[in-house]
Amino acid sequence: MNKLKIPTKIFNDIKKGIENLIITKEEKLEKEATIKLVDDITEEEIEAQITFKQNFRTIKEAIENISITSIKNASEYLDFIGEVIVYRIKTDIEVDIKELIKDSEIYNIIDKDKLKELKLGRSDTKVFKTKLKSNHQEVILKIQYIENKNNLKEEYKRLKWIEGKLNTPKAYYYNEKDNIKYLIMEYKKGYPSFEFENIGYQLGKALKQIHQVNIENCPFDKYSPEQLLSNFLAKLDSIYPEIQDNYKDETKETVIEFMKENIPTDKVLTHGDYSMPNILINNGEISFIDLGELGISTKYLDIYYLMKSLKINKKEEIFEEFLKGYGIDKINNNYIKWMDLIDMSLC
Repeated sequence: MNKLKIPTKIFNDIKKGIENLIITKEEKLEKEATIKLVDDITEEEIEAQITFKQNFRTIKEAIENISITSIKNASEYLDFIGEVIVYRIKTDIEVDIKELIKDSEIYNIIDKDKLKELKLGRSDTKVFKTKLKSNHQEVILKIQYIENKNNLKEEYKRLKWIEGKLNTPKAYYYNEKDNIKYLIMEYKKGYPSFEFENIGYQLGKALKQIHQVNIENCPFDKYSPEQLLSNFLAKLDSIYPEIQDNYKDETKETVIEFMKENIPTDKVLTHGDYSMPNILINNGEISFIDLGELGISTKYLDIYYLMKSLKINKKEEIFEEFLKGYGIDKINNNYIKWMDLIDMSLC
């Protein structure tokens, strides 16, 4: 993993800025601040605008959704390992595309004159829309120049495996050169589902379609319930303060007992990030994007993240229609709590 080593002073400046912005779960989180980072050796200064524009239930959720812009010469990810949490501060860095494309083969495949950057929120990946030279088909070029758990190689492998099973982008090309990863994939037309009203039933039917894909030969199981539980138990000591923030009456012993007794028993193919921005709709047709976490897990993984996405997009009222579309009358609240606790361990 590529890491940017930050002097203690800079670390403390950033940490102090974050702490000033963290709001408790009872308050609305909507603030902005500018942090100036100064290198202890070179005295070079970096200014970063930090913005929160959503309600977040926990400090972890808030930290994960920090958006930093206007950094000119820093790493895409600054990872700060504290006693409890890895702080992932996501940035939007101005980078010359010519400096990013070090793989000359890219220009044999795409039309470099048609490159148009897509601003898709917080990400460790630069995303461009362009066309293939061969048939002028619209494609997406993703360039990832910082190591991340959701790397493009994993997305490429999943796109290849799922091709023909669901309406997902076709993967055309993947390569790595000088620690930079490149992925060329089909451009899927459509608008994110949060732009539509009364979309709950369709979201339920679409998720059921994913969960009905045969998993017999699926090689992706890092989020199986057993793996999730094992990872959770390994991190329990470090995340327990966060658990106490949300479940004040729980001791470590009761948490362990609950997690072991309520591990979901179902296994299906899951999207891994079934949120409203990752479900596109074009003339009534649904397609799925951002499949880097696709794999075998419990259906409640996708249901849980969809519930979170509905809350963020202020569309919680469509959840009942979602359940109808999915084909169930109600959810198991113990499994939702189980996933909520698991989510705290996935930072």
